Amino acid sequence: MLRLLLRSLVHLLATLCLCGAVAVQATELRIGLAADVTSLDPHHINLGSNTSVLWHLYDALTNVDADARLVPGLALSWQAVAPTTWESSCGLA
Repeated sequence: MLRLLLRSLVHLLATLCLCGAVAVQATELRIGLAADVTSLDPHHINLGSNTSVLWHLYDALTNVDADARLVPGLALSWQAVAPTTWESSCGLA
């Protein structure tokens, strides 16, 4: 009897876990903007609406902190190797 009760409890927990996993899957993300997005190309038109969306899709090699200092983004380190050439080291996540 105890074995049957335990087996039923395990089946019930497994069913609840599977149902819970399906229920939390999102299918759509909506972002409200003041203007239409004209391009998702980061080198195309530098409009506020485009830039807002692009920050959700792309990351920068470096970022700027609250004290206006460069901090790592995708690049873990960087150095100037020539007057017009920089070398960066990126980590794999």
